Amino acid sequence: MRRTGLAFAAVLVIAAATACGPGGSAPEPGDRSGSPTAAPDRIKQFDFGTAAWNHPFLNPELRPVRHGAGPTVRLRGGKGTGKTSDGAPVACHLVGSPVYGDIGDGTLAAAVALSCAAGNGDATSWYVWRWSAASHTAVQSDQPIAQDARCGDAVDSVRYAGHAFVVAARELDEHAAMSCADAGHARRKTTYAVALRHGFLERVRPAPAALRSCRNNSHPEDGSHGATLYATRSSGSDVVYRTTGRVRVLSVGGTDYYEDDADLTGKAVHWQFVRVEGTADNTVHCGYRMVPGA
Repeated sequence: MRRTGLAFAAVLVIAAATACGPGGSAPEPGDRSGSPTAAPDRIKQFDFGTAAWNHPFLNPELRPVRHGAGPTVRLRGGKGTGKTSDGAPVACHLVGSPVYGDIGDGTLAAAVALSCAAGNGDATSWYVWRWSAASHTAVQSDQPIAQDARCGDAVDSVRYAGHAFVVAARELDEHAAMSCADAGHARRKTTYAVALRHGFLERVRPAPAALRSCRNNSHPEDGSHGATLYATRSSGSDVVYRTTGRVRVLSVGGTDYYEDDADLTGKAVHWQFVRVEGTADNTVHCGYRMVPGA
């Protein structure tokens, strides 16, 4: 089974367990479901322990789950079971308490952790939930803002500060050759902040970036004289990097990360999450690009 290797005045500290969870479907990154006309604190009345949740173990390609369709797990009393894409059982539960804060639209959003276990794998994913005034319910983001896994990254805390959800984590060293047992010795500390920009969830500090990890689990793709990378699968989100000169472009995770954005834009637009190397600033950049001819 593939695992996606993916972030407050109050601090959500990791429990030594795994997690998954409400009744809303996950919106596209550009879904402006956190309407400014909604009651600012309405989401505090929502019960995440009885919600239908998306989780990478159920949806490894992180494809958007729209209008209640797609693989989810329904929680009862904060716990629930589901199946992976290949039919293996998944057990999920909530971890800790929601962290609330206004991250850019004038209403409270919640960062909530769901832990899931399947086979020998387990992962705790933190999602942002926003209140939809139109649907009268909370709606889960389609991608986690942070993920903690036994053989991957470790998340130390998620808190609210500076109008953003701030994630303190230890990311796996992409250059380390190791077994799963050695993962704890090959992580480096990092801190980043997630907020809404133009209606989209993005990493906003220390620099604009996509939510997904830029780790080099990549595949050679092509050489390119130019590429524009966006924070999400929409040209309405921030440009996180625009290449100049010839660079090396790698697809992160392979072709299973192609996305069809037709129902957002009214026309077929395909996106791919890529890693760009050989840049003028000698820095690796990751983001979503439009895929020509897809």
